[in-house]
Amino acid sequence: MQLNHEYVRVILLFIESNHKEGHELTMSDFFSSKSLEKIDKEEIIYTLKKLNEADYIDIKFFYGSNVVIHFGCSGITWKGHEFLDNIRDNKVWDKTKNIAKNVSSVSLSVLSDIASKVITDLISKQIGI
Repeated sequence: MQLNHEYVRVILLFIESNHKEGHELTMSDFFSSKSLEKIDKEEIIYTLKKLNEADYIDIKFFYGSNVVIHFGCSGITWKGHEFLDNIRDNKVWDKTKNIAKNVSSVSLSVLSDIASKVITDLISKQIGI
């Protein structure tokens, strides 16, 4: 399965908007969300697993017969917030994707670096540097 960067962004934005401190977002929260309804359930789980491996979110998975039967997401980590802050703005995200499409494979850390440079460029233009 390939990691979809659009799904990464949408899922992080969903977690940020819906997570309340002291509570976990559950499988049903993700699967019943209007903002995630176009993403297959398996893709949601896969993306959450990869975001967890990257230390972008805190989540616990529960398995039955080697299949995820439940999960609880307790929020976005510092690293995840840094990444999301770089790609949150639609204009920055669109420019980042446009730059990244010229390369056959781009990691999340490279996307973050590109977005950071796009942001720096936008700020430089605003202050006249």
